[in-house]
Amino acid sequence: MALLTSSSKAKAAPPPGETAPDIADLRERLAAATPQDTSKGMSFNGVLSAARALLGPDDIERVQAMAPEKKYVDFFNYPVATFLPAAFTAASLLRAGQLDFDGALRRVGEQAIVDFLSTPVGRTLVTVSSGEAKRLMRAAPTA
Repeated sequence: MALLTSSSKAKAAPPPGETAPDIADLRERLAAATPQDTSKGMSFNGVLSAARALLGPDDIERVQAMAPEKKYVDFFNYPVATFLPAAFTAASLLRAGQLDFDGALRRVGEQAIVDFLSTPVGRTLVTVSSGEAKRLMRAAPTA
């Protein structure tokens, strides 16, 4: 599973003093991933939503190509080995803008939370938690 092909490399070189995302790190994570290692659909949706909000059409297609499903259900579990390439690709493309790689990954995660909290289930969790972050996390569904 290739992260980036020669035609889909990030558009800009890293700023001086920074390195490009470590593809070796992605490969290590993929090698260590087991079938029991999962990611919620909301993570996939956050990657795809961040791509749609922040990237151009060609880059959006590159990210979508890394996500094997057409639609992800927020609470369903999906193999983390299918999430990582999409997340790393989105972060690599986002960092070509004004974000560093870690900032780009944070932006993807933020988008997942914003999107989830705007759903009926997310709004219900906010209501149940009385707007308190700790209470919200305790009320969040787990698998």
